[in-house]
Amino acid sequence: EVHALGSSAFTGKLKRAHKEEEYKQLTGRSMKKQKMPIAMVAGLRKAAKKRADREEQEAREAGIITTTSKKKKRTNQFNDSSVRLKGFNAEGRRQEYKNSRVHGPAPSVGFMKGGVLRVKNYSKK
Repeated sequence: EVHALGSSAFTGKLKRAHKEEEYKQLTGRSMKKQKMPIAMVAGLRKAAKKRADREEQEAREAGIITTTSKKKKRTNQFNDSSVRLKGFNAEGRRQEYKNSRVHGPAPSVGFMKGGVLRVKNYSKK
């Protein structure tokens, strides 16, 4: 309550932060972020990466040991020769993909139309 009384004097970032905090208290979720052009976001990320690299370089030169993150090299399982199976070709992958998309009963007795399996009447009298 006292904080809310003093909030009328807030300007800039403080005002925005107070408004977001108030919204979160009332609704239980955070406010939506304002949309931004992708090129601008890319520039901000590039600048942040450059800053982080510079700080890391300065720390390395000063002899300060910090945490390091090792980047894992991603491998494609179909192009990796150690994973490739004998007789497992592109056609086999295609067939496996096709079979994985089958849902429900296979319509061998009729056909699907509008989500309904239409079965032909074969009884002749």
